[in-house]
Amino acid sequence: MSARARDYLLRLTVAAATGQGLAQPELDDAEWQWLAGTVRGYRLGPLLAATDRTGFPQEVDAAIVRQARFWSYKSLAQRNEICRLAVLLGRENVDYAMLKGASLSLSAYADPALRAMRDLDVLVGREDSARAYDLLLANGYAVAEDAAGMATEGGHHMPPLRHREAGIYLDLHHSVGRSDDFDTDRLTRLIRDTAVEREVAGRSVRIAAPAANFLHLVAHANHNHLFQVGPQFLADLAVLVRQDPGALDALAEHAAECRLTSAVQLSLQLLERYGCARETLPCPALLEDRVPDELIEQASKLMVQDTAVSRRRHMMQAYVGHGSAMGGTLAALSRSLTPARRAVSRSRDGAAGDAVRWRDYLTWLWQRGRRYLAGRTDRALLAEARRDVALRRWLSSQEERPR
Repeated sequence: MSARARDYLLRLTVAAATGQGLAQPELDDAEWQWLAGTVRGYRLGPLLAATDRTGFPQEVDAAIVRQARFWSYKSLAQRNEICRLAVLLGRENVDYAMLKGASLSLSAYADPALRAMRDLDVLVGREDSARAYDLLLANGYAVAEDAAGMATEGGHHMPPLRHREAGIYLDLHHSVGRSDDFDTDRLTRLIRDTAVEREVAGRSVRIAAPAANFLHLVAHANHNHLFQVGPQFLADLAVLVRQDPGALDALAEHAAECRLTSAVQLSLQLLERYGCARETLPCPALLEDRVPDELIEQASKLMVQDTAVSRRRHMMQAYVGHGSAMGGTLAALSRSLTPARRAVSRSRDGAAGDAVRWRDYLTWLWQRGRRYLAGRTDRALLAEARRDVALRRWLSSQEERPR
């Protein structure tokens, strides 16, 4: 991945979300191949299909159009399902709100099909989560194959569901995360308390309000996944800013209450770097206090990292984060003795609920050991992991600093 190709893709994503034009750089064949693979892996085709692609290689352009066509059908099915869920949950007096992409596709993007969604995220109160889950199971959903037996205690959502006929995946949340780095309870309450009604195909659907959704996207990308969420993250923030700047007037205040000020600061400066004019962005004070360039650079690289090496990189982040070779090695050994059901079943493409899944423990352990040893000997990957850990520590430590 070249910095030129990476920066172009991130700028292109923001430009596509905001309807701006963008000059195309001279990319070589390897850079175009990387860009095409990244677009495919992060489901950017629907968004980029609506942009001017003059000068794109024919095979890259065709791949974008194919992916956009696929997701246009998927989007229609998901929109219909959102309306059905609104009726179903409303009839049973379950207080809910559609989150993240589902909320954005219905309110911020010019066309819902522009926002590809892997699944639907729905937030309900913790007190309603079991009842709502049973309701979904009784109305077309089943526990997703790789989620059977998945623990819910201490988690922020119930085991993922999949609609038996439509094939649509759904995560039923009762919280926005499990991080100690921001106030998950306060953000969860903010989303529920400020949710707004949106009419969709004659149905009233409750969605997360712009400021609450902005903060949830930021928390999800910064703290839950350390920017390993793809370029769509910047597009989502950009459309929220463009949609109604006044709706974000209280963003800085809400960010401080949720201990997300530094995460918002970094995210806004990423938007500025990749094409949003400073005067259009909220929280001007957070743009004056500059985030170190090396942290912005690292966040940019994480957003477009190769998904094929993400597990190995995540493993090395954990290894480096323990501060010593011995600490990292002991942590890896401890983790190998307590594998997750989903991880073991994935080693042979099985289901987490299979009775024989533990026969595959040795396969899982062998695969994990190979990734661990490969990471330990990859100096470039270790260097990136150290920079990742520095970024995570900055985000964590900054939120504790009074402003």
